Amino acid sequence: MGRGMRQERQQLARRRYPWIRAIRAISGFSFSGEHPNIVYADAVPTMMELLTDAKTDTHVNSDFNRGLVVASRAVDLLKTAIRLLEVPSRHYFTLPELWEHVLETLGWQVKTRPDKVAEVMAALTEGRMNCSKSIKARPAPSKKFQALVNEMDQWISILSKQNFRPHPNHRHRRRLQREAQRGARQNQGQRESQLLSEAPENRIQVQAAVDQPWAAGEASPAGSSAPSIGLHQNGTQAEALLVRIQALEKENSKLQEENSKLQEENSKLQDKTSRLQSKNSNLRNKTSELENEIEAMEAHCDQVQEI
Repeated sequence: MGRGMRQERQQLARRRYPWIRAIRAISGFSFSGEHPNIVYADAVPTMMELLTDAKTDTHVNSDFNRGLVVASRAVDLLKTAIRLLEVPSRHYFTLPELWEHVLETLGWQVKTRPDKVAEVMAALTEGRMNCSKSIKARPAPSKKFQALVNEMDQWISILSKQNFRPHPNHRHRRRLQREAQRGARQNQGQRESQLLSEAPENRIQVQAAVDQPWAAGEASPAGSSAPSIGLHQNGTQAEALLVRIQALEKENSKLQEENSKLQEENSKLQDKTSRLQSKNSNLRNKTSELENEIEAMEAHCDQVQEI
């Protein structure tokens, strides 16, 4: 087969099977040679345009159903990507984030058979694997590609087994988990701010409690001025922060003392420099006066010799 005939057949295939072009577009814009697990935001509109054309194509052929499913699932995937990219200061999203939202999309919006979606995922995987040959992109390391393929195969098997039906309390559990994490962070921040806002003498007492721990609620040892404080349990982060703050304060005071000493030395050096400059100017004046006297004496000697 000649080269021209081969190109014509390739062009005909691209016109008749637009989903191939869509898959290649996904594989070409989704992965780069250096970061194969990052999808950039500027590639999403181009992919959306290509996949929309593939989805709305009405040409009837044997592979059209498969191509339509691939394109529709890819459009849903890209809508999820656009929703992710609406977050401020986010120009890209990672593959795990994308797959997490794809699971939600397939579970709550798409009504299709598991084998069909597994076929879609396999087609997308195949398109991504062949991207370096199809669009002549810089190939990524084989380990990263293999890890990507293994991850996608795992997701396909999970989706096929679960039949795309998430747990009924999935969203509720996720919301409770987020609220618990948020509450823990707020409590920790309030506790640290309260400890940091205490007076220096209280910080010293806390440090004493850390150095000599005893059980909370027990009486203090005899001769000890530090009260019983329940902050010594297991070396909490607040205690570590207090110790670090005290060490930093000591270092800051030492640095300030050294800075004051250096400033004094600098002022002394500046005084010496000004004195030396004044001496230098005086010496220059004396030198000029001596040169003038020498010239006058030479002129006088010349006059005497002429007489």
